[in-house]
Amino acid sequence: MAATESALVREALHCCQGIDGGRFVAFDNGTAADTGRFACGSGVDVSPAQRQLISKITELGWLLRKVKELTAQAAAQESVVHEALVAACNKEVNNCYRLIAILEAQYQQQQQTTHTTASSNIGPLSLRRLVVWLAEPQQRLRVLASCLDAAVSLRGGQVINALHAMSKHGDPLVRRAVGPLLEETCVPFFRKLSRWILDGTLDITFSSGGDFMIVQQQLGSDHPASVWRAGYALDSTMQPRFVTPELAQRVLTSGKTVAFLRECCGDSEWAAAMAHAGSIPGITDSSNGGTTLQRLKWLETTAADVGATVGSRLLDVLMRRESLPAHLAAVRRYVLLGQGDFVRTLLDLAGPELDKSAKDISIFSLQGHVETALRSCGAAVADSDLLRRVQVKLNRALDGDCGWDVFGLAYSLDGPAAAVLSPEAMASYGRVSRLLWNIKQVDHLVAQAWHVLDNIGHSLATLRGLEKEFGIDAAAVTGDVPALLRYLHAQRADMAHFVASLQAKVLYEVIEPAWAKLEAALRAAATLDEVIAAHEAALQAIVEGTYLDGPGSSIASSGVGNTRSSSNSGIMNKNDGTTAGSSGSFGGGNASDVHAALRAALRAVLNIAGPIRRVADAVELAVVEQQTFLKRAKESEATGEWNEEVYNSPQGVSRELLAEVRSGAWRVHSAFDRHVRTFHALVPQHSHLDLRWLSSRLEPLDAGISAAAGGVRSKTTSAS
Repeated sequence: MAATESALVREALHCCQGIDGGRFVAFDNGTAADTGRFACGSGVDVSPAQRQLISKITELGWLLRKVKELTAQAAAQESVVHEALVAACNKEVNNCYRLIAILEAQYQQQQQTTHTTASSNIGPLSLRRLVVWLAEPQQRLRVLASCLDAAVSLRGGQVINALHAMSKHGDPLVRRAVGPLLEETCVPFFRKLSRWILDGTLDITFSSGGDFMIVQQQLGSDHPASVWRAGYALDSTMQPRFVTPELAQRVLTSGKTVAFLRECCGDSEWAAAMAHAGSIPGITDSSNGGTTLQRLKWLETTAADVGATVGSRLLDVLMRRESLPAHLAAVRRYVLLGQGDFVRTLLDLAGPELDKSAKDISIFSLQGHVETALRSCGAAVADSDLLRRVQVKLNRALDGDCGWDVFGLAYSLDGPAAAVLSPEAMASYGRVSRLLWNIKQVDHLVAQAWHVLDNIGHSLATLRGLEKEFGIDAAAVTGDVPALLRYLHAQRADMAHFVASLQAKVLYEVIEPAWAKLEAALRAAATLDEVIAAHEAALQAIVEGTYLDGPGSSIASSGVGNTRSSSNSGIMNKNDGTTAGSSGSFGGGNASDVHAALRAALRAVLNIAGPIRRVADAVELAVVEQQTFLKRAKESEATGEWNEEVYNSPQGVSRELLAEVRSGAWRVHSAFDRHVRTFHALVPQHSHLDLRWLSSRLEPLDAGISAAAGGVRSKTTSAS
């Protein structure tokens, strides 16, 4: 069956539209490995050259079929980016159909005339002319099909990245074909960016499928810290390549700030300030002249301007309305124990309650003591809203714990300022507070020990007065008490020196410098992220400077027992006054850890109360007995009646008791010596901390302890 050139041209034009030509040219589905093609039937009498031309021309129809199939798959993705890509591809397809329609009209006109006039500049439409006419549309459709094939399995920003990569192709025709697709596909992306930057909102239909570079996280709570830190995040897989990481971060921060102002601060006054930003050209669509480059420049400018405006507004809300500096100052004064009169008053008020077992203390009584301490000190003039946030926090009690082991102070904060003082930050403050509270407890105990020793001295002076008045032998009554008293004074002085050095280091080399840097950073901060970073840096410096960056969190976790008064004798060894288990263990902590050594040294300081109290009780009893004896003797002399009580004078302080106390004091001293040496040896190994000043302060203490320990050891040996 022979076919004329004119008939082949007609059917080729039909095939270019993706439909069968009719008699001579039809679509061959091919095999499973072949996607099919348009071709002349085997029974059609055409030359090999014509058959090859038909194959080239009808490839356009196959490409149209392929593009339609891929656009249908892309449209099923329910993504606005795919919708924009499909719309751009449909424009190209319509252009192809328009060209085919023009060629068909020319063919029809050619058929209506029997011949072409000599004056006509247009030759007859032939297969070769069709190849030339359709060469560029075919190339554009090939590029179109490649773009769709690459993008159909991608989403959002990934589609834009794929098109952006193809737009850098070396072939100018490919660049011209991909350029309009990229421009159209970027329109919904930039529209979404503008809405995010200006309104702080995400289009659910856009972002739910994971198309956008910014995603909203599912949070377990609506705490301001969670909303700011984890509420929104960048999805790098959806970030276009032409958006730099720095620009993406500015975009995230700008929109997040607007959203935080609206959702957490209830503030919308920034909306008027943002009205001018929405009128900046270049964010409409490509039909209005906006290009990706123009939109990118708009994005850079707007993200910077909006970020500066809303960032300043948010900081103003936090600093002025939410009183963030006042909250930080309250944490410094009460949680970090910077208010000295408050700490001293609370120690005196809460001491009896904290002496009880941890299971018997009342949190309501302790909270009342805290409120009383706040009202009775300089904090009474502070804002009542700040004071009510200072609360007692009791840790989980273990067997054998007393109130001192579980007691701590916390600062309850809600509202937008909690984005800075997050629960994690408050937990770190709690760890530092417990350590500082235990140091204050030890310092308070050392001060009380001085008063007890001073009272012992007054008791000895009373005995010397009785010796002058009545001629009694005071030395026989007191025995070796004066020598033991001198040693206990020396030991207490060493421990006081250690505690004072530790407090000075923590206060003047850790907390104060860190807080000064924080206050300076707050004044210079331009965004909430900068405020949070400055606060976390200061808090981290405090945590590291208080040796809390290693194993163990507080000395309460090591089972430090309270030895403030004789009422705690149940946890003291009867003979020496030391706490059971304090000889050398770090309470389960790592022996190479500075914090474990510090906790052990503080525990040893607490243990000195037992020996001192035993000596004080013995001397006080001896004085009372001697005074009672002399009173009765005087009464007997006046009446002339003598009885057995007058003849049996008091024995004074027992030598066995003094030997036991001396031995117990030596064991306490040895444990303190060992732990201070360990702490002193470990301090220089922490190169990330500037501990040289503390180390130099401990060197004379180390030498003094060794000398004192040697003297008492020799006395103990001779006494035994």
